[in-house]
Amino acid sequence: MGCLDKVRGDPSTNGEAKISVAVTSPGWPPGAFANGVIPYVDMLTGAMRRMGHQAFVLTQNAEEACENDFVVGLPPNGRSERNLPQRLYDVLTYRLWPDRRNAIRISESLRVQVDRLVRERGVQLVEMDESFGIAHRLIPAVSVP
Repeated sequence: MGCLDKVRGDPSTNGEAKISVAVTSPGWPPGAFANGVIPYVDMLTGAMRRMGHQAFVLTQNAEEACENDFVVGLPPNGRSERNLPQRLYDVLTYRLWPDRRNAIRISESLRVQVDRLVRERGVQLVEMDESFGIAHRLIPAVSVP
C-alpha cells in the first residue's frame, strides 16, 4: 500500500472527495518573512480552500497579528509535556549536537500539532519539504502520510 492509499476523502454532495491537508511553512503570513517556501504554501493552501478542501498551515513563526483559523502555531520552544529524564536528554543532546536537537525539537512540535489536527479537524495528509531531516523524523511518528 502506498502513502496516498491512506488518504480518504469524504464524499461531498457533488460526488467529489474532499480532503483535509496540513502544509508546513517556515513562517506566516506571506510577505512577513523572506523565504521562497512561504508563497508556495500560500498558493497551494489558497487553491485547496477555493476547491472546497480544508488546508491548514503549520508554522513555528507566525506573526501575532495573524489570526486565521487555518494557521496553526507550534508549541512554544517545541516542547510538549516532558518528564525529568526527557528534559535531561534534551539538554545533553543540545550541548553535544545542537543542530540535531533542533530538528528533534521541531519534529516533536509538529507531531503534537499533526496528531491534534488529525483528531480535531480530520487532517488526512501532511505536505512538507525535507529540510534538516525533519520529515524523516515525522513520518514514522504520525498516522497520516
